[in-house]
Amino acid sequence: MRNVFETLLTQNDKGEPTPMLAKSFTQSKDNKRITFTLRDGVKFHDGSVMEVDDVVSSMKRWLENSAAAQYSFKGATFEKTNDTEVVMKLKTPNSAAALVLSYGESSLPLITTAEIAEEAGSKPMTENIGTGPFTFTAWNKGQNLQLSKFDDYTPADGEPSGLAGDRTAGFGKLTYEFTPDPSTEIAGLQSGKYDVAQTLPYDNYDQLASDSGLSLEITDKVSLPNLYFNKKEGLFADVKAREALAIGLDRDAILKSSYSDPKFYEAANGCMMPQALSNQWPCADSERPGAVDPEKAKKLLSEAGYDGQKVRIITSRDAGRAYQASTVLQQQLKGLGVNAELENFDYATLNSKRTEPDAWEIIVINNIAKIEPLQQFYIPEDNPGWTDPKPLAPIVKKYQAAETTADQQRVYSDQMQKWFTSYIPVVNLGSAAELYAVSSDITGVTAVGGSLVLWKATAK
Repeated sequence: MRNVFETLLTQNDKGEPTPMLAKSFTQSKDNKRITFTLRDGVKFHDGSVMEVDDVVSSMKRWLENSAAAQYSFKGATFEKTNDTEVVMKLKTPNSAAALVLSYGESSLPLITTAEIAEEAGSKPMTENIGTGPFTFTAWNKGQNLQLSKFDDYTPADGEPSGLAGDRTAGFGKLTYEFTPDPSTEIAGLQSGKYDVAQTLPYDNYDQLASDSGLSLEITDKVSLPNLYFNKKEGLFADVKAREALAIGLDRDAILKSSYSDPKFYEAANGCMMPQALSNQWPCADSERPGAVDPEKAKKLLSEAGYDGQKVRIITSRDAGRAYQASTVLQQQLKGLGVNAELENFDYATLNSKRTEPDAWEIIVINNIAKIEPLQQFYIPEDNPGWTDPKPLAPIVKKYQAAETTADQQRVYSDQMQKWFTSYIPVVNLGSAAELYAVSSDITGVTAVGGSLVLWKATAK
C-alpha cells in the first residue's frame, strides 16, 4: 500500500511524526486543530498535481470509514483554509493526533485524487492512483501483484529515515508473487527466483540461516496475539473467571506453539506492547506477566460459579498461528479443570461467529500493533468480546484532555494499565515478530514495524 500511496505525515527512524505530503504542520495548544501546509508540485500517477481538494476529499473519506479514525478522531473534520493549507478540526482534544496520522502499519490515511475518493465513498477504490514511488501495473488474482517505478515521482525533502524522506525507487519493477505454501516460497528464495521473502515459517530459521546466499532478519514485534473473552454472557462475564485465565495460563508455552523460539516473541500483560516501536508507551512492571498459579486459577473459577459446563474456543485452521495457540490453550484449560472444546470453522464463518454472543466463550485473535491505546480492537463495545465502556470512560476523558503526549502516557501508565489488569478485557499473550529473508545480491531492504521498506533496494 505505501509503495503506491502516501500520507500527509509519516514517521522517521525515531518514530516521530514527520511531514510527507505536507510541507509542514502545527498543532494548536488546545489539541483540537492541526494545520497542514501542503508541498507544491506533487504529482499523482495520472499526471495531475495534488491540490487541497484532493487532500480534503481523501481525508474526509478516511475519517468516515477508517476504524482508526473513528477510535481517535470521532466527529473530526478536514477543511480547506486556502490553496495550500488544510486544517483538521477535532471534536475531542488529542495530543497524540499527529502520531496517529503518521502511523504506517494499518488503516493508512492515504491521499488519492478527489474524484477517486468521492466516487469510492465507503466502498473500496476501483483505481489505485497515488503519489508514491511505484504505480499499480497489474493484479493477477492468486498469482501476483505488479508495480512499476513512477518516473515522475516527487520525493519529500531529506535523506531516507524510517518511512520519511526521499522514497525514490532504486529499481524499475516490483512484483509480489503469491505462493501456495511455505515450501514453494523457500525453494524460490534459495534458487534465486525470489529476491525477498516475508512471513517465513519460524521452524525454517536454522535452514535459512545456514544459507550463505541469504540475509535472514526479524521485524519489530508488532503482532499481538490476544485471548478474547465473551464478556457479554456466560462464564467470562464474571471478571473472576477472566482473572483465573490471566494467572493460570502459561503464556510462554502458548507463544512457543505459534512462534517456535523466544527470539521471535515476548510474553506480556499490558494494554500496549512491551516493546516494538521507538515511540511506544511506557512499560510498567504490571505489564509483565507474573508467575503462573494454577491453584489460584482453579479457586477463582470456582468462585465464578464454574461447575463443568462446556467452554467453546472458536477458531479456524486458516487462522494459522491463532489456531496453533488455540490448540495449546485448550490443553491448558483442561489442566485447570475446564471442559474446553475447540470448534473449528472456515475463516469466513469464524469472523461471523465471533460477532454472535451465544456462539462462543473464547477466541484467539492476532491483532496488529496500534499507535495509541484507544485504537486497540478490544476497546469498542461493539467489537468481539463486548467490552463495557463505563469503567474506562472517565480514564478516556482524562487521556483525551491531556495537554501533551507525555501527559497522555502518564494517564496510560497510571490509570489505563490499571484498568486493563483489573477489568481484563483480554489476556494479552505477548508480542511477536515476523521472519524475512533477503538475497545477498540485494541491498537496502529494511523493516519498519512489521512491514518491509523496499523502495531503496538495489542490486549489489
